[in-house]
Amino acid sequence: ITGIVIALGNAGGAGGGLLITSMILGFFNYSLKEAIAVCYVMLFGGTLGNFIEFRKNLHWETGGPQINYDLALIAFPCLACSAMLGYLFKTWLPDAFILFIEILILCFAGQRTWIRLIENIKTENLHIKEYNELVKWSNAEGVSLEQYMEEQKERT
Repeated sequence: ITGIVIALGNAGGAGGGLLITSMILGFFNYSLKEAIAVCYVMLFGGTLGNFIEFRKNLHWETGGPQINYDLALIAFPCLACSAMLGYLFKTWLPDAFILFIEILILCFAGQRTWIRLIENIKTENLHIKEYNELVKWSNAEGVSLEQYMEEQKERT
């Protein structure tokens, strides 16, 4: 039953375990084992809340659920295996080494997120620039944007 509940929670979205664990270690001075246990409880509550929230919302394109259950079913065995491997490594390796690895992974993920943010900002700025040019053109031609959009739909 626990596996099914965790899988449904992951379908609603989970994440931040590295960040939460590092914050608990740094700010509250817990041991690594205690921090991981507290993090599990926090993530479970968050994923359960996400699952309940996303369950009632529909995807804007397909009209179906926002959660991709096929992807969740594929990801769950990987999650279970990596959790077991993490537990084995935790028993063999010192806490400082595990924390160092977590920080490296967090830095790598942060770098990738930063790069995606910059790309998204550039794309949004391009769309804003195109929209402003379209508004200037429509004002100069005396055509409203709604009329222009209707004409474009009729042409296609």
